[in-house]
Amino acid sequence: MIRKKVPLAQIIACAPIRIRWWYGWGIHLTPYGWLYNVSGLDAVAITLRNGRKFALGTDDPRGLVAAIRRSSSAE
Repeated sequence: MIRKKVPLAQIIACAPIRIRWWYGWGIHLTPYGWLYNVSGLDAVAITLRNGRKFALGTDDPRGLVAAIRRSSSAE
């Protein structure tokens, strides 16, 4: 299995995004950085303190952003 762990303290920004249909499911390199997607077109773009970016596919992007912001210092 592929795993990625990111301490919440490393997240400086996150925002809901809509990804293009052609990125599909799975792991892909996109303009948002690496995309980890298992369903749908909704995702959350995340920026880390070191400047790296990635996106997580989710059915509830607003809920995920709210949870990240409650638990970290992300804007």
